[in-house]
Amino acid sequence: MTSFEIVKTLRITALSLAMFCGQIAANDILDIASPAFKIFTDESGLPSNSVMTIDRDAVGRTWVGTQDGAAYFNGHHWIVVNMPDRNISNYIYDILHSSDESTWFATDGNGVHRLSNGVWTSFGPENGLTGNFGRVLLETSDGSIWAGTRDGLFRFDGVKWTRIELGSETGRSRIRSMIRTNDQNGETVWAGTYGGLVRIKNGETKVFDTSNGMPHNTVFALFDASEYDGTPRILAGTDGGLVSISGDTIEKAVGPEQLEKGIRSIAVSRGFNDEKILWVGTDGNGLLALEKGRWQTYDRKRGLPGDTVFAIADANVGDGSVWISSLGHGIARLERGNWHTLSESHGLAKRVVFSTTEFADGYWFATFGSGLSNLANSKWTTANDRNGLPSNFIYSLSRTSADGGQKLIAGTENGVVELVGSGWKPYRWPELRTETWAFQERNVNGRSILRVGTSRGLVEFADGATAVFNSKNGLPDDRVRDIVETIDAQGRAELWVGTYGGGVARRSEGNWSAIDVNSGLPSNRVLALLEHTIAGRKKLLVGTSGGIAVMDLEDAASPIAVIDTENTPGLLNNYILDLVEDKKGRLYALTNRGVARFTQADDGSGKFDVLTFTTEDGLPSNECVSGSAFIDSKGRLFVGTVEGVAILDLEKEINESEPRTLLIESISVAGQERSDLAGTELNYSDNNIRFGYALLSDFREHATRYKTQLTGFEDKPSEWTSEPMREFSYLPAGTYEFRVWAKDHLGNISTAPAVLFSVRPAWWQTWWAMLLYLLAVAAIVSFIAYLIYRNRLNRVMEIERVRARIATDLHDDIGASLSQIAILSEVTAQKLRTGKQVETKPLADIAETSRDLMNSMSDIVWAINPQRDHLIDLVQRMRRFAIEVVSAKDIRLEFNAPEANLGGRLDLDTRRQIYLIFKEAVNNCSKHANCDKLKVNISRKGNVFEMTISDNGTGFAADTNCSGNGLASMRQRAESVGGDLVLVSRCPSCLSELTQR
Repeated sequence: MTSFEIVKTLRITALSLAMFCGQIAANDILDIASPAFKIFTDESGLPSNSVMTIDRDAVGRTWVGTQDGAAYFNGHHWIVVNMPDRNISNYIYDILHSSDESTWFATDGNGVHRLSNGVWTSFGPENGLTGNFGRVLLETSDGSIWAGTRDGLFRFDGVKWTRIELGSETGRSRIRSMIRTNDQNGETVWAGTYGGLVRIKNGETKVFDTSNGMPHNTVFALFDASEYDGTPRILAGTDGGLVSISGDTIEKAVGPEQLEKGIRSIAVSRGFNDEKILWVGTDGNGLLALEKGRWQTYDRKRGLPGDTVFAIADANVGDGSVWISSLGHGIARLERGNWHTLSESHGLAKRVVFSTTEFADGYWFATFGSGLSNLANSKWTTANDRNGLPSNFIYSLSRTSADGGQKLIAGTENGVVELVGSGWKPYRWPELRTETWAFQERNVNGRSILRVGTSRGLVEFADGATAVFNSKNGLPDDRVRDIVETIDAQGRAELWVGTYGGGVARRSEGNWSAIDVNSGLPSNRVLALLEHTIAGRKKLLVGTSGGIAVMDLEDAASPIAVIDTENTPGLLNNYILDLVEDKKGRLYALTNRGVARFTQADDGSGKFDVLTFTTEDGLPSNECVSGSAFIDSKGRLFVGTVEGVAILDLEKEINESEPRTLLIESISVAGQERSDLAGTELNYSDNNIRFGYALLSDFREHATRYKTQLTGFEDKPSEWTSEPMREFSYLPAGTYEFRVWAKDHLGNISTAPAVLFSVRPAWWQTWWAMLLYLLAVAAIVSFIAYLIYRNRLNRVMEIERVRARIATDLHDDIGASLSQIAILSEVTAQKLRTGKQVETKPLADIAETSRDLMNSMSDIVWAINPQRDHLIDLVQRMRRFAIEVVSAKDIRLEFNAPEANLGGRLDLDTRRQIYLIFKEAVNNCSKHANCDKLKVNISRKGNVFEMTISDNGTGFAADTNCSGNGLASMRQRAESVGGDLVLVSRCPSCLSELTQR
């Protein structure tokens, strides 16, 4: 099917010879401005920038055939579809979506291909076609597929291809276009060839060529228009122009001169109120549109990517927008319901415009550096410093009342001027010879008051008098950017002045007051003021560099509210350059990142729905110009940007409430694509699932939002997001239902059929796995019981070892002492027997040894007593021992052991070894150190026990052999309990320190 055959069932208003005599001249500013073009190229995902055909499938996706494959647009990006044997040829001349939901492709050199339910079927010479060079496809009412090729016309009846003879004249076998028409006598097939137009009806052919009135024999485009005038009528686009054929009569189109040159495509789109627009694509002369009897031309000057238009298709958005392919430039979508742009190429003196107004049936534009531009009756004129303006830098425009009429005044860099006739009259007041940014006029009982905001203050003209207000007499700042007057509940006028650095000045009953950041403004830099009604209450909106301040005019005590990017995500930027209200009461905020529109909710809550406009929507730039917003008499919004003036026709916005088609386009399970999941039971290992979905929108698709829910896994839907994909990993066994919703830029919500599936449990979650788990648990319990038994056995063995050690100690210590007593006793006895004088020293030694024996026995008993296992008991024992030892030696004792850090228990062996180390150290100090002071520090930090014993005695030399039994025993005992023993001796005034951890 050809690009023009897509729209053959649409209607146009009155297609006849007379309609081609429509008005050519542009009378409206939008006929001059460039519409928004959304352009897609290979960088956007197209397989090639040379697009040969455009078609739309049954679900609403836009398809293109390019010189390197096909692709369709899913509302987000292009999905490429390559041909079988693409290395032979991937060049697509035409695409046809047939009634059986198959997709057909005519290729240049690779035959004809059919894609049905994911299965490809290829047709070439072996199937009855002559050659592999397809050009155009058509389906007739009986379901037959017709293929026009470079080598003839063929018909496929579902089984085989049959050649349709058209004659042997030059070029007659080269088919370039086809359509079918129906009348009371049946169906007619029309074939446009390089040898004329052929009509095929009831097996008979009729040829229209230069011999009987055709302007050229090459027919590139055909369009069926018979539904509009009751007679079989078609439009034929030839290399010699556009013609209308009714019956056997050929009529040449009359209209723009481009209609008499090469025509490449014809289509119709549905505009507002179902009005039809006829589109004609030319070979090098742009695109023509016929609407309401008037022709418009779109070419490179108005934003068309290329002037050769090979294919056109209705974008199906309700405003007449179309898809356009211009060879070598990708595919463009002309968006008629979006922004239009004016710049130097259209006649504007300069693209940066600070102010716009209507006056005397024309538009005036204040430019930055190039004076004033005026568009009236489709003609541009310019006023500048060469013909009366004091400066070419114009900042403000205003229509004011004058003697029952109106006058136009302009604020420039060097003063104010008024349009008088065709010239400009300067205002001579010295107060106005500076930058002028704002005008405000009020008429009360025939009395006119004009206020002018300048960089030197506010100038007020009333009753022939002039008053100046600045920072010396009431204003917080001299630089005035906007002026608004409001009327309070008592009918009193209040004047509000926005300044560039001092916030807002308010004059009430002759008194000035300031509202600034200390009063609640987000910034003192004020660029715009606007009185606006929110939820039935009058508000003053203040546009600042920090957001929009909202002041309640009916309640002065009410705090100032702020609208900014933090509490209003739809606001693109806090730098508010201007504020304006349209005829529907909607608010527009100009920022450095686009335009935000605030529409109040219908519930009267005062909440806003925010719609944003950026370059994605046709703005020439996101950076707007201060004070440049304007609503004209037709309700159209004008916005100045750094790249030109943007115009939005608010009366012709797309406002369809019909939800678009939402498709679940792809399903991936464990990395493998699936065509469907409905009713599928997945293995536990296939529980990583990804869903891809798309809303088929051909307008502001970047504003589309999605939310999803996987019931059985999620309790509620997700938040709205722009991401057209959702992935779920490691889903547990269970039954699930995936649902997705889409919301377009107008808030219309679409749904897709839910996908129900389940995930089988893993083998370790089956009943027999549970039985294995029980057996494993029983084995583990048995093993733990065995470990407990072994632990108890080890404890018994440990007790036995302790008892053995006690016996050894009793034997070694007490036995040795008893032996000493025996020897001493024997010595004493021998001396008594010799009759010598009895000596008392041996007896004293016996007494001392006996006492030592008693102490040793006491230590042993204490060591094995389980009631003394606490650390505090050990410390108390050591304290008593130290006191006993030093008391006898007249040594001062300093014993530091904070009880707060001495909690916890010690095992028997650790307690015993530490105590013996302590005893050995204290005894060494008292017996060998010749000290008079002994210091003991004991502490516990976490699991670390630290003991330091020091004296002020003589110590020992560093090279002295200190490896006696006592010190060696101390080291061995420290190592046995995992401790470190450190001996330090410092001389002179030696200090011995023993540290055990």
